Amino acid sequence: MDHNWITFEVDLQRMPPRFWMRLGEARSKCLHLSRVPVPHDYAQRLHQVTLARGVHATTAIEGNILSEEEVLAIVERQPSGAEVSYQEQEVQNVLGAYNWVLAELRAGRRPRLSPELVTDFNRRVLEGLKNLPEHVEPGKYRQASVVVGPYRAPDWEDCPRLTEQLCEWLNGPQFRGDGDQRIPTAIIGASLAHLYLAWIHPFGDGNGRTARLCEFLVLITSGVPTSAAHLIANHCNRTRDEYYRQLQYASDSGGDVSQFLTYCVEGFVAGLEEQLDELYRRQFDLTWKEFVNNQVTGRDQGMRHRRRLIAESLLFSQPVPKQKISRLTPDLAEAYATCTPKTLTRDLNELVASKLLQLGPEGYQANAAVLMTLLPLVVPPDEAASVS
Repeated sequence: MDHNWITFEVDLQRMPPRFWMRLGEARSKCLHLSRVPVPHDYAQRLHQVTLARGVHATTAIEGNILSEEEVLAIVERQPSGAEVSYQEQEVQNVLGAYNWVLAELRAGRRPRLSPELVTDFNRRVLEGLKNLPEHVEPGKYRQASVVVGPYRAPDWEDCPRLTEQLCEWLNGPQFRGDGDQRIPTAIIGASLAHLYLAWIHPFGDGNGRTARLCEFLVLITSGVPTSAAHLIANHCNRTRDEYYRQLQYASDSGGDVSQFLTYCVEGFVAGLEEQLDELYRRQFDLTWKEFVNNQVTGRDQGMRHRRRLIAESLLFSQPVPKQKISRLTPDLAEAYATCTPKTLTRDLNELVASKLLQLGPEGYQANAAVLMTLLPLVVPPDEAASVS
C-alpha cells in the first residue's frame, strides 16, 4: 500500500471557523480550570478520579474489561506485589507510564517527544504482560508487516525513520505555540501525534496506548491542566465507533486530517465543560453553605445547627417528604435523635419562611434560586434586541 500521504504536513487554512472557535474555547476553559483554587483533599481526589478515567479509557479502547470503578481502586492503592490478572497488569502499566510523566514534571524536568521516549512508552505499556505474540518485544520496533482491519501499515523497515520524522515535525517550529497559541497548538499537535502513530503503527502491540501516552505528554507539557490532559482519550473511548470511523476516514481519504482534528477538539471541549460543571457545582455548594450560615435563624446554637443541616442536605436533591428529612443523612439523624416531630415541623416552617426552603406537592427542596440574585445579569440572545 502506498503511504505517500504520511507527509508530516498539515494545511490548517482549510479548517472551518468553528474549529478555531472551539480551540479558543478550549484555551479559555483550560485557563479557567487551572485557576480555580480548591482544597488539597478535593484536588487530590480530582487528580485520582481524572487519572483513573484516563487510564480506563486508553485500556478500554484496547478491550480491557475492567470498569472505571475497578481502575480507580487500582489508582488509589499501592501495588502489593501479589500476582495480578492480565487486565490489572495492563492498567498498572499505563498508570505507571502516566505517573512517570507526572513525576518528571514535578521534578522540574520536561520530557520531550523523541523516538527514544516513544519506544520507552511502548516498553512501559507492554512490560510484564503475559501471552504477548512471539514477534512482539516491548519497546522494540516491529519486524513484520501489520494489517489492522482494512488498513495496512507502512513496511516495518520504515518505522524507525517515520517515528523520527514525526518527533522532529512535532518538535519543529510549526508546533511551537507561544502565549495565547500555546494550548491550541498543543491540542493540534497532540491529536496529530495520536493519528500519525496509529498510521505508522511502529510496534507489534500497544500502538494505541503508546499513541495516547504521547498525546497526553504533548498536552500536559504545554499548559493543559493534569485533569484535562486525558480528555481526548476519554472522548475516543466514549465514542469508540466514531473514533474508529475517523481513523479509517483519515487513511482512506489519503491523509485528510481535518475531520480527525475536529473530532478531537470537539471531544476535548466537551470534556472540559463536564469538568467545569463539576467545579461550578462545588462552588455553588460552598456559596450555598455560606449563604445558609448567614441567613439561618434560631434562638440557640443547636436550633441553628439543625436548620443548617437541613438546608445544606437538600441542595441538589429532589423534593423530600417531611417524614424522611430527619433520616436523610447521619448528621441529621443524630441532630434529631432526641427531638419530637414538632421540632422538625417548626424548623421546616422557619426555613420556608426565611426562603431557604420551598415546599411543593412532593416535599421540601432547597430554594437555591435565591443565589441567582448573586449572579451578573445575562440577557438571553433572543431578548437582546429589545433591551435599550
